[in-house]
Amino acid sequence: MSTSKDTGFSTEMPNKVPDLPPSFQETMASSPPIFKTQFACMTFNMSDRIRLIKFTEEEVSGIKEVVAARWPPGLVSVKPYGESMEFWLRGRPWSHRSGGNDDSRRLMLRILEKLFDMGWVLQGSMEITLKFESKDKLSDYLAYEPS
Repeated sequence: MSTSKDTGFSTEMPNKVPDLPPSFQETMASSPPIFKTQFACMTFNMSDRIRLIKFTEEEVSGIKEVVAARWPPGLVSVKPYGESMEFWLRGRPWSHRSGGNDDSRRLMLRILEKLFDMGWVLQGSMEITLKFESKDKLSDYLAYEPS
C-alpha cells in the first residue's frame, strides 16, 4: 500500500464502492409508504362562517357539537358548500372588535382541541388574501396520521 510522505495516509482507493440509496422508483415499487398522512382544511369566511374541507361526517359532527356547546348565539345552519361543509354561526364572530373577541378565540381553541382529540394536528395557518376588507383571510391546514 502506498502512503503519502506528507500525511502518512493511504492514497489508494478502497476496492468496495459504497451502496447507493435506492431510486425513488425502486422505493415506491418495493413497498407501500410508511406514512399515510391525510390533509384537511378549515377556513373562517365572511364574518360568520366556518368551512370544513375533506373532513369525515364524524369529524363534522364533532365540530358541530363543539360549536353548539361553545358559541352562545348558536348556529344558523350546517350545509354543504361546494366540496366543503359550511357552518353559519349567529352573530359575527370574525368581525373586528377593538377590545378583542374572547368568545371567538375560545371557540377556535375548542375546535382545535376537538380536532386534536380526533387525531388531527395543526400544520399551519396562512392568510390567503391581501384585501383589507375581506373576511376570507384565515385558513388552518390540518394533518392527520391515521393509526
